Amino acid sequence: MTEAAASVADKVILGLLLLAMSGLFFLSDDHRYGVVFFQESLAAVSIASFLYILAMRRHLLGNIDWSVLLLALLVFFIPILSSYLYFAQPFQFGILEERRSLLYFSSFLAMLVLGGRHYTSIDIEKVLKIVFWVALIWATLNAFDLVPRHQGFSFSVHKEQFAEGFQSLDERFETRFINGSIIVFLYPFFLLARKQYLKALLPVILLVLYMVFINQTRSLAALGVLMLVFIGLMRGRKEFNLMLMVAVPVFFLCAYFLYYLYSFLFGEPVAFYDMYRNMEFRLVFNKVIADWFIPHGHLSLQFDGGFKQYFGINIYTYDIGLAGNLYKYGFVYLFLFAIFLYAVLAIYRQHRNEFSIILAAMFVSSCFMMPFYGEFGRMGIEFSVLLVLARIRGNQYETGKYIACVRRGGASGPSYPPYGANAVA
Repeated sequence: MTEAAASVADKVILGLLLLAMSGLFFLSDDHRYGVVFFQESLAAVSIASFLYILAMRRHLLGNIDWSVLLLALLVFFIPILSSYLYFAQPFQFGILEERRSLLYFSSFLAMLVLGGRHYTSIDIEKVLKIVFWVALIWATLNAFDLVPRHQGFSFSVHKEQFAEGFQSLDERFETRFINGSIIVFLYPFFLLARKQYLKALLPVILLVLYMVFINQTRSLAALGVLMLVFIGLMRGRKEFNLMLMVAVPVFFLCAYFLYYLYSFLFGEPVAFYDMYRNMEFRLVFNKVIADWFIPHGHLSLQFDGGFKQYFGINIYTYDIGLAGNLYKYGFVYLFLFAIFLYAVLAIYRQHRNEFSIILAAMFVSSCFMMPFYGEFGRMGIEFSVLLVLARIRGNQYETGKYIACVRRGGASGPSYPPYGANAVA
């Protein structure tokens, strides 16, 4: 029996929720567009949603929700406390620097907003298609300066970027637009995960053009290619997937760390870093080893110029990936890694569908890219969006195959209770 399609209002609600969670309309310290304090407001509303669920509807919370809560709290508070204890950075600067990690709580906002609503695969595809086009158009308008910049509002370190006539010193950044990237990828990935290759052709071409002319981030492009590979490998192979999802992350975590240790001890530059990144690496990794992996946190550029006052150069721990994470979180990084791995595995086993596969592929691919960016602090958006979609999609795979009604092109009714109702236990 085919389930009734969602109403227009329900599809609009889902689309608006995904756009709100996407980061497309955030105003950050290095971005000149977006809604002022939208990111912070979304985080505040999301936290309030969790507190309401905790007080009034605690039965909705399952194991995955508790792991998300633990991950969010550790990722948020460890750097704030560490930078206060080690560098005497006031708490307000730490909160400003780590506010992005609070977006893990947005999955609780979705739990309230989408509770009781059901969506077929066709509903989800239509919503993702519209969101994809909105994201592409918005990114293009912003990247080519077709949307007015904010006037009268700026962050103290990046005032010049809000001025009329600002020209970037790096030509790559003149049209670069980096917000909301997961939303741009989702629709093509969803189609490819369903083997709808012909339908995915145009979105994939547009995605490539987006990466070449707008986003221009090499590491994100490499991550996207790796995700495509792993989506293909993971689709419908249950036991192989579980081994891949555990063995690959652990292997690359150990391999990169041993390589870093070798490079540090023998004074060799890291092969895949440029001169500046190697300078950052040696300064940071020296402190990691010398201080026995205690967490150091991260200094905000708003606090007396950030790390420049201590190291003589600005250091961005996110840009040196694993080394930066070990400096920022210390030994706690291993616990964060384990919690994230558990959450991804639990989502994958509980919700056998395209979005749990995309989430798993994103995590495994991220482990390949460990040296180039920080995972946990900036993955709140990606994780939450994919968790939301995995839950409303329901279980669509059985022993490596689409269930019958999906195979016939229709959409199955959900084999799970209303959104969040012990669906993650």
